[in-house]
Amino acid sequence: MKDVPGESKYPLFASTLYSAQGDYQSAINVLEKGLEISPKKDIVLMSLGDEYMKAGQPEDALNVYRQAHENANGNNKTAAIRYAYAAITLEDEQLANDILTPIFGTHRVPNPLILSVYKSRGQFDIVRDIYIDFIGRQPEKTEYRFELASTYLRMNERDSAIEVLEQAMIDFPEKEYPTAHEDAKVYLERIRQGTI
Repeated sequence: MKDVPGESKYPLFASTLYSAQGDYQSAINVLEKGLEISPKKDIVLMSLGDEYMKAGQPEDALNVYRQAHENANGNNKTAAIRYAYAAITLEDEQLANDILTPIFGTHRVPNPLILSVYKSRGQFDIVRDIYIDFIGRQPEKTEYRFELASTYLRMNERDSAIEVLEQAMIDFPEKEYPTAHEDAKVYLERIRQGTI
């Protein structure tokens, strides 16, 4: 069937409604029909993959995410993230590495989907390593410091969490980063008081 521009809007809209009701199979069915109309439409492929993931069908998700990734010649970051997410869910770390490294320069990408898999498995050492790696690459990103501190707390490493936040207060002076500095200060206080 030929790609028909704009014809994927209905399946996308309908799938969103089905998905919101928890009817993932109906969402999958309507998206599969959408692919018959627009077989190379990445948004349809990625939406279909998302619905497969929600339905607990990561193998099927992997296949459609792969197709979206290949359609973009490996240059679509969103498709790459989702493809790697499915690979990690299926415990294929090597495939995830092969997908992410050419685009991001590392397989350690602080993306919520990817991190959610490791967090759900209790693999906080991997989560920690991802944040440490990205703090080294993008030290100006304050949110990574807070996520790293939170990860240390989940690993019962309070001293390490405190150290990260103390360093954040130094790296993000109050005058230049008032919100980040204040957040670090409050977070530190709560850790020291044992309220978190």
